[in-house]
Amino acid sequence: MKPKTYRRSMRFGKVAAQTIIVGLATVIGGAITVPQMMSSMKSPVAATATSESASPELPGAAATPQPALTVTPIAPFEPYIAVKKDSVSFEHRTISDVAKLESTLAESQPSSINVFFATDRALVRASDLHLWAKTIIPAGLSLAICGILLLQSLYAQRRRWLWWTAFTAVGLVTCFLIQQASVQSAQLYRMASRGSVWFSSQRYESADTDYPLQLGISEVSLPANRNKGELPTPSIFKLEFSEQADRHVSIQRIDRMDPDEFFTGIDAVLAQEKSNSAMVFIHGYNVAFDDAMRRTAQIAADVKLQGPPILYSWPSSGKLLSYSQDESNVAWSVTHLERFLLDLRQRTGIKKLHLVAHSMGNRALMGALERIALRLPDKQPLFAQVVMAAPDVDTDDFLKRYASSVAACATRATLYASSGDRALLASMKIHGYRRLGLTSSPQPTVLGIDVIDVSPIDTSLLGHSYYGSHPLMIQELRELIDSGTGPINRQWLMTAQETQTPPLWRFRLTELTAQIPTDLSR
Repeated sequence: MKPKTYRRSMRFGKVAAQTIIVGLATVIGGAITVPQMMSSMKSPVAATATSESASPELPGAAATPQPALTVTPIAPFEPYIAVKKDSVSFEHRTISDVAKLESTLAESQPSSINVFFATDRALVRASDLHLWAKTIIPAGLSLAICGILLLQSLYAQRRRWLWWTAFTAVGLVTCFLIQQASVQSAQLYRMASRGSVWFSSQRYESADTDYPLQLGISEVSLPANRNKGELPTPSIFKLEFSEQADRHVSIQRIDRMDPDEFFTGIDAVLAQEKSNSAMVFIHGYNVAFDDAMRRTAQIAADVKLQGPPILYSWPSSGKLLSYSQDESNVAWSVTHLERFLLDLRQRTGIKKLHLVAHSMGNRALMGALERIALRLPDKQPLFAQVVMAAPDVDTDDFLKRYASSVAACATRATLYASSGDRALLASMKIHGYRRLGLTSSPQPTVLGIDVIDVSPIDTSLLGHSYYGSHPLMIQELRELIDSGTGPINRQWLMTAQETQTPPLWRFRLTELTAQIPTDLSR
């Protein structure tokens, strides 16, 4: 090797090594110091919530046991909401506080919605080191690799274009990872500073004497200018590196509750809203806890739910390549969901409990309803509307095993399927058998269950998230929950296979539905 080339190679090696060391030191140092700073910091919001939680409990309420982790509970049975008027923000006000402000803030509208949740995910602190490390390290390593490729591109003697191409590709990935790390770090910062908890993708292993689920309530902010069906999140194309309450659907707070406090809190909301109904949403595969919380809040706000929205979150990994793990976890959650649904009916004043499941979440729902159907001696339905959207369930298995149980448990059961659902097409290739959420010709129908083909309105990239994003689907859910009318009375539906009994229903063509209002005033 020539001396000049040798010196250039040594210089490049030193610079590359320094780049890697500095990148790793920055990532590890940030992962260690930031959570420590978070855990030692006490924000005004956390202090306010702590003072509110000291209020006396209602007569007959059970004392709240000390949780394993130190958390800041909300005031018992007083769901908090945030109200904004101009530039003035009133955070974490109780229902009674808001009532006192009605005279001065008559034109104000709630900018957040409270979502109750039940989950069998493992509990972690929002300031735990591994959460920050998992968030920051991928972006840091990608940045270090990007730096090495840049140096190699500058000093390369041959095939320089190849190195620049690799640098550009890795640079784009690095920008995406940095944006994601920034958004997630800001979210963890907010949760840690407010004393909130977090839930991972691992299973919650409770003791035999404990309640098998983690229960609580979350505050989710909704931007005022959001269109129905939209779930705005920070986008790298808009150079957004953190969640903003006025632009994105974002979680402001998560608080745990013991079972007595949880079910009594639901009754408090029912009394406040003078309602006897509630909705339970069960998410699908590849969904993290925070994403499921945002979707629940968005659906509840868009359908103008009268009653408490409730999320049941099973331990999905939230990763695209963890399909098998999600299949195992959703089957593990069946008995937990069964008990939770029965407790909602037995321990609260809910008379109309609506169940909405998406994708793989239908496996947990159908398994739970199968077990609950065995407990119905008089075969009277315990639930109002049961909605099965894009179910990732074996069609033959449903027809032979679950269909009768679903029909027996529900006042009305509705199945939504599409011919363009690419996610279910991939699932069918994996399993080798047709999925229930995919339409076929002829499409099988089931007595006691309304089957609706959403193919005319299913225009998304994967065709799998229409249940909460399309305005006509939002209108459909609202009509079901508000009135429970049959398909024949919903003007945006038409029969697709009239010779069948029961018939297959289908959304009308786009040119017809364009004339139908997407917001029903009642």
